[in-house]
Amino acid sequence: MGDSIYQRPFLRQFPGAYVRTCWPELYRGLDIKCVRSGTHLRTQEKHELRTRYAYHPAPRGGVIKRIGYGPDDLASGGIIPAFRRQFGVSGPLLFDLPQFNDLHPRVPVDKPVAIIRPATLRTEWASASRNPDPDYLVRASQQLRQHFFVVSVADTVPGVEWVVGEEPEADLKLHHGEMTLTQLCSLYAHAACVV
Repeated sequence: MGDSIYQRPFLRQFPGAYVRTCWPELYRGLDIKCVRSGTHLRTQEKHELRTRYAYHPAPRGGVIKRIGYGPDDLASGGIIPAFRRQFGVSGPLLFDLPQFNDLHPRVPVDKPVAIIRPATLRTEWASASRNPDPDYLVRASQQLRQHFFVVSVADTVPGVEWVVGEEPEADLKLHHGEMTLTQLCSLYAHAACVV
């Protein structure tokens, strides 16, 4: 999902372009046509199959660009310079996201909300180094609950993706993919704090 967010300001420079994505909602408001990605990564495929946003058939012909980055790009400046080079865009960029106004019905609107994501591992890429120490998350959640309504969000499936260590404390745990992408984006926009 992050790569789609990073691509949005670049794709704004190419009205009428087609983009292969499992997250068409993230391109709302742009003159972009979304094509199914055909991914087999679990959460992306799940979303692509359940989204209500329309996909277009892949065009025939035209210029095809594969945008990406690797360790050398990350070591020599990061994702944005790599995308600038690959898209051929040098001017100012507008980083924004659409507003969805689709707050999950169990999230209060009259209390300050903090979001926490438990540390998880998944079989698709078992990289524990992507997580903070799970004990840190537990301690943070305990302190946050003194001042915020804490929502913990994940998309776990036994044997496929699971919480590592103790789950953070939360007033509302949505750990089984209950939220749609638009609800998740709305939650982040509504939150006073994100861990």
